[in-house]
Amino acid sequence: MRAGQFDYHTIDERSVDVDVSDASARLVGRIIIEATVYGTRSNWPLQLDLGYARTAERWTALRSVATTW
Repeated sequence: MRAGQFDYHTIDERSVDVDVSDASARLVGRIIIEATVYGTRSNWPLQLDLGYARTAERWTALRSVATTW
């Protein structure tokens, strides 16, 4: 990214699902990113899967995984 090999143009949110259970939560979001990656401009379908844990009065991110869908 710092070398300029990734240039993001637009992000289109397709879905966001949140599941909260006691002291844990999971957020799964699907987006379409229009980006130029290593000189190729295209649409990239990405799924973001985030896991959280609640401690005291705050939520802490435990993991983040990005994949295509």
